[in-house]
Amino acid sequence: MDDPASTDTVAARRHANALRPISKLPPELLARIFCAYAALPKYNEAPSAAEYSLEDKVISYRRQIGTGWLDIVQVCHEWRETAFECPALWSSVPLPLDWGQHWARQFSARSGALPIDIVVGREPERRGLMGDWVEDFVKAHKFRLRKLVVGFFVVDKNWIHELDVDTPVLTHVDAGYSYSWPGDYAEYIHGGSFAAPKLRDLVLFSFSPDLSRASWPNLRNLQLGGREPSVDVSLLLSALATAPLLERLLIGQVHRASPTSTQSTIPMIHLDHLERMDVTGQFGGVMTVWKTLVVPSSAMVRFSFEEPTDEDDREGDLNTVLTATRRHMDRSVHPLPGLSLQSYQDTITIAAYREREDSEDILPFKEDTSVIKVEYYQCSSYELPSVMRALPMHACKYLQLSAMIERFWWDRVLAETAHIEALCLSDSNPETTENLAKAVSYSFDDKGETDSTFFPRLHTLHLYRVLYGSRSDSSQPDVVPPALVALREWLERRDHCGVRKLRIQGCSVFPEWVDMFRQIDGLAVEWDGDVRLCMGPSLGATS
Repeated sequence: MDDPASTDTVAARRHANALRPISKLPPELLARIFCAYAALPKYNEAPSAAEYSLEDKVISYRRQIGTGWLDIVQVCHEWRETAFECPALWSSVPLPLDWGQHWARQFSARSGALPIDIVVGREPERRGLMGDWVEDFVKAHKFRLRKLVVGFFVVDKNWIHELDVDTPVLTHVDAGYSYSWPGDYAEYIHGGSFAAPKLRDLVLFSFSPDLSRASWPNLRNLQLGGREPSVDVSLLLSALATAPLLERLLIGQVHRASPTSTQSTIPMIHLDHLERMDVTGQFGGVMTVWKTLVVPSSAMVRFSFEEPTDEDDREGDLNTVLTATRRHMDRSVHPLPGLSLQSYQDTITIAAYREREDSEDILPFKEDTSVIKVEYYQCSSYELPSVMRALPMHACKYLQLSAMIERFWWDRVLAETAHIEALCLSDSNPETTENLAKAVSYSFDDKGETDSTFFPRLHTLHLYRVLYGSRSDSSQPDVVPPALVALREWLERRDHCGVRKLRIQGCSVFPEWVDMFRQIDGLAVEWDGDVRLCMGPSLGATS
């Protein structure tokens, strides 16, 4: 028998809830609030000791977006009933096929005839437990499938190739395949054309779509990643010609056109809405994409020419890449005064950057802000001066160098330094600093005069992550490295050196080494205090 007091309490609570403003809302409006709430992430700022045991630590736990319905249906009976009668709510929640057939059909039934999102294969603990019903379920609901996300933990994905023109509301496909898991197929999957008429996002990893049948009039985002399979450039360009609204393009492995390709000439393709492009692959394939696509000058582009394979005859060379890079930079509507040159293990990386309002802090450059970035492998026969002379150095005001540069090289790029106002030596050996300082010093005669001037407009020198002192060479504060000695001799020539600011960041230096620069008249020194790799008494005093 129910406790009368308890019954009265429940009745009073229901009566009080009924008087609240939110309870007076019509079910249609309440359902819309449910939909908005279900799409929000949830944070728990106070985890229990069982969740997080370290003292004095607070961690944020984020609920997966789209699972807010778990909260809604447990608030009260009225909310639960309203939620169950709201197809829009269940249409906005990804159907959890990983939870099993029962849950999938429950969600599908409650969503009515509205479009649905399906997520499968994202939970590794359920891998292999999903039977043939998954394939049958997706096929049965293709007509209202809006979004499909297929994770690595779905072994059989051959059914995905059927997602084609008979999916009239499909806008998003995100499918990945990994052949490194035990029991998976040894080869990647060959998919269909994914030619859904409303498709906007196509993100595939280790999938091989049938590009010959592609038709993407509404596609905004195309990403084909993974080491395999390779993408035939002629088929890729034919597919891109059907995607005039494309905004983002990421292709992982572009190869030259196959010998059996019937298309001899490829017309220019205009992608007027493109905002970002990232293309990686063999020389011939990447260069064909670069020459064929006409993109806005404001688009951020990246081309990576990988190491040659046995069948790649490398018809072009670095000169071809440099010519294309300069042409791309010259046609930019906005000036590109920032330039980064990096040489590491036979790889040259060139990146150009736009002007920023806070030009004082533009160096070192943030990698994700480059307008154009080119990576070229297997170029050991080329020297950095040749690269600099091939680029539009007349427009360069901010230069970042990450390379080993010999002293005699500087004489060959004297003219290229004429417009540089800020120079950053980053992630390089101390010898690069020493060679630069000595090259400038040796350009003067005994009377301190010179017919030519290095860096006549340079006012800021930034040393970034250059380890001048480390434990390996037992550096001491009273023994100044040759690189810094040479640098001081250059900066002390105030009649010929225009540097007014020296910034030292992320380097391994003693305070005593920094102090000798602070003694130079007219030179402002900024140092972050990094002494992590130094030894000696100053380390203990500073830390």
